[in-house]
Amino acid sequence: MTNAQHDAYICQQWLTDELNDKIFNRNIPSSTLEPYFEFRAVGTREQTMPVFDCRKKSKIPLVQHDFSVNKIFNPGQKAPIRGYCNNIDVETQLRNTIHPIQKGNAQGMFIPDTSSDLYNLTHVPLYEDTPLEKQEPHNPNKCGIGTQFFSNHTRQQTKNIKLE
Repeated sequence: MTNAQHDAYICQQWLTDELNDKIFNRNIPSSTLEPYFEFRAVGTREQTMPVFDCRKKSKIPLVQHDFSVNKIFNPGQKAPIRGYCNNIDVETQLRNTIHPIQKGNAQGMFIPDTSSDLYNLTHVPLYEDTPLEKQEPHNPNKCGIGTQFFSNHTRQQTKNIKLE
């Protein structure tokens, strides 16, 4: 006899491995990223000349890596600063505010003013405001039930209503 608790069937292990590989690959960047160096302060307490930098200079040159959010996947929380510095002028290019308006110059472009109709919407309203029709006043609480601030016993007040 076999114990039913210890008999287990492992099915579709290849599917589980494939999912695990996909999850693991989300922790690896798609290409090498520029290293991030955090520079610490230099101690100046027991130095003979604390004005000079006491750190040893590196003899190995730093490899320059281009970083673009569109091309490189970065699973980390901080992106290389070079990606920001290379794309800092993108907003001005999209707004076409690189060159000011100049007379007789081919690079002068039209930059609309903020009072232009491109920014201010002037239109005729589709529905005009009409005054409400005159209605007779309607009071559904003709008996005045529940109008007191204190001792407001509405059950007793409805029992005290005299039927006409």
